[in-house]
Amino acid sequence: MMSDLGVVHANILMFTWSGRYWRDGLRVLPDRASARGRAMVELRHRVCDRISDNNTWAAATCAQAAGLSFFCGVDPVLMRESELIAELDRTRAAGARGVKIVPFDLQITGADERLWPVYDWCARHQVPLLSESGSRETSPGRPRYFEAALREFPDLTVIFAHMGHSSTLGEAGDAEVLDLATRFEGVYTDVSLRFNDVASGAVSPMEMVEHLRRIGIDRVLYGSNFPFCDIVPDHRSAQEPHRRAADAVSVLRTLPLTDSERALVASGNFERLTGPVTAGSDTAYVPERSDW
Repeated sequence: MMSDLGVVHANILMFTWSGRYWRDGLRVLPDRASARGRAMVELRHRVCDRISDNNTWAAATCAQAAGLSFFCGVDPVLMRESELIAELDRTRAAGARGVKIVPFDLQITGADERLWPVYDWCARHQVPLLSESGSRETSPGRPRYFEAALREFPDLTVIFAHMGHSSTLGEAGDAEVLDLATRFEGVYTDVSLRFNDVASGAVSPMEMVEHLRRIGIDRVLYGSNFPFCDIVPDHRSAQEPHRRAADAVSVLRTLPLTDSERALVASGNFERLTGPVTAGSDTAYVPERSDW
């Protein structure tokens, strides 16, 4: 897919459905109290091992393939603090460039103090944290819930995926991301899921550009949300694999941005936060149009 679309580097966000595994697993535990207690301990270890195993897979995959990097995944609900820190240290040593969380799956908000050790670790090591964001009133991923953490950890960098994930550009979670970005230097966002609104005609190219500029072009990272975008049922996808990833790349190429703005969104902001994507690289790389 990367070759087909002219993508020279992809960053894997390691997300394990640990919250779902845990909640589903609780439904089939033994009824007897003594057996249930042992089984619950075993279930927690199995789920935490799955998280760690998936991070190990990502590290090994990125080490073996050019053009790949990864953010590790953790679960502050199931992992003890010592386990969290050990996993963060281990994966950072293995090459992780950031940390990924999904409040929707964890069923906690950004204000939950079980996340405080993760925030502290990320701030101390200057490692970005990328969180799923949502706009439903009941969504644990509402960006506003992170305000307390951003105040408590002034060196923390939080990347809100999907720009707030509002069904209407600029409203709800989108507005919360914009508000936080104007008040906290460590707030960034990515455009995963959102460039497809431009491709479908729901949002005009200029509307998208104006919103990105309000946030600050230097705070915006490109993202495709692949493979999720391309496996969700869609009337076009059966005959055109990677269609929505291709749509998002096409929008990046054609939005009415300046060349320098496009370079920042395409790779420059990511490299500034995580380091160069290729050894010896000191400038953002944007493929020529003939490469897309």
